[in-house]
Amino acid sequence: MLPIYVLAGLIVLIGTPVAIGLGASWIDWSDPVAVSGEAPKWVGSETVRATTSDGEVVKARVAIDAGDASTRSVLEENRRDVAMLMQISIASQDRNAVRGAEGMRRLSEDMRERLNTFAAGHQVPGVKQVIVQDLLISQP
Repeated sequence: MLPIYVLAGLIVLIGTPVAIGLGASWIDWSDPVAVSGEAPKWVGSETVRATTSDGEVVKARVAIDAGDASTRSVLEENRRDVAMLMQISIASQDRNAVRGAEGMRRLSEDMRERLNTFAAGHQVPGVKQVIVQDLLISQP
């Protein structure tokens, strides 16, 4: 019979490559960026302050996926106009419209539509998505 340390050594020498070989079949080696498309090109906004249609004071920080270099350039060169569009978007909502996950999704979509209209006016491709990163609602 083999001593225990020899048996343990054999298990390690034979078992390790087998375990690695079997375990590697569970790993997805595909490139996630290649599968899902191009990585987002984010443009961050300054904190936007606005009042909703029913008097709620809202502060929001937004990330915009510009997608295209020319769109990103237009957004960065026109930060005041972009902030104004986001303020208008918030002001067009009421307190219930901006609350919760669904409200943030609607607000993001409204901002995206307004930014795409703005981008079309500058003859650049529209933004891919708008993400509300922070949203603080308070009463005046």
